[in-house]
Parts: sequence; structure tokens; C-alpha cells
Amino acid sequence: MRRRILDVLACPACHHHPLKLEVHSEEEVEWSGQKPTRPLCERYCAMNGGPLPEDPETCVECMRRDVMAGSLVCEGCGRRYGISEGVPDLLIS
Repeated sequence: MRRRILDVLACPACHHHPLKLEVHSEEEVEWSGQKPTRPLCERYCAMNGGPLPEDPETCVECMRRDVMAGSLVCEGCGRRYGISEGVPDLLIS
């Protein structure tokens, strides 16, 4: 799972944004995009856990890592959504 998706994801139960990312494992991946001139995300930077970075080089570092296992935690309602094999499970059970 790319961290960048947290810019648009909200809790399916209560619609709180952003979800907090807990990384258990990640892997380095190839990213052949050009160095951005501004941050790639628009509202939330999951790489630094908050506001958008001033240096878009942080975006390059972010795009070179995929989260393979972990959790997405909603600080609004407390629900936890697992990430397994790089896929977030956002189903409400």
C-alpha cells in the first residue's frame, strides 16, 4: 500500500480523516517518476504523519516504500483496519 492513499482515505464507519498508519513491515520499490516540484499529496502527508512537507524530496522517499503489513487506525471512533500483503482491509465488521 502506498502511503499517498492516506491523503484521500477516511474511516468507512465515521468518515474521520486522516487515518493513522502503523507500519509493521514495508518494502522498497522502484519509482521512476520525476522529482516533484511540489508535494504530491494535497491534504495530509503520511510519510511525516501530518502537514505537507516543504521539501518535495520527501515525496520521492515516500513513493519508494510500500507498506506490506500494518494497521490503519481511526482516531475518531477507534476502529482498526488491517493491512496484509500490501492491501488495506477497510470492511466494517
